[in-house]
Amino acid sequence: MSHYPVYLTSIYSQCISASDIIVVLVETPIDEKTGLHNLAPLFKCIDMVKENIEDKKPIVCISSTVLPGTAQQVQDRLGNKAIVVSLPSQATIGRIFKQLLTEPFSVIIGTQDGSNTAEARIVEDLWIKCGRDFAAYNSHFEFTVTNYANAELSKILFLTYLNHQVSYGNFIAELCENVPGGDAEVVLNAMSKDPRMNTAYMHRGIGAGGP
Repeated sequence: MSHYPVYLTSIYSQCISASDIIVVLVETPIDEKTGLHNLAPLFKCIDMVKENIEDKKPIVCISSTVLPGTAQQVQDRLGNKAIVVSLPSQATIGRIFKQLLTEPFSVIIGTQDGSNTAEARIVEDLWIKCGRDFAAYNSHFEFTVTNYANAELSKILFLTYLNHQVSYGNFIAELCENVPGGDAEVVLNAMSKDPRMNTAYMHRGIGAGGP
């Protein structure tokens, strides 16, 4: 980004104290015992942020995959030291630059009461500026401002939908293998030509790992 230099550092305390916007994107792996997301890494990061906030009251954006209610827990944890915004990441791994340059890009912003707050507008402006810096003049950002729960649900259900596509693709492949003359590639290709079908992730391969 030509206008905004990028710095890499391991001294996170200086970054936190100087930042107006902090994006938290850490792993939240599925706990084998409970089947739920393990939020310990997220809360550890949030506690680290809280310890290093000084005079500024930053916007803390939660982009990790979390269950509904997490953003409110983070806001309660931070108290009045920061404003929490749910910012579920919708980027496709390996295609983020293509998405920014050529495709409509959906940005979901969750605020505590679902209103288009000043913090939500600041986050919108950040996305627009980032798009310009990547020369993404053809990008069209589609912003949705809603409450915490809807923003968190949108990511979980979006990932679940993609997992269903992967699983269905594997089901089709297994079915075709057991039908004389069946060819999964031909079937999937034929299905993809119907405008009612979204087959972007409907391919045979490794099973879905869960949202």
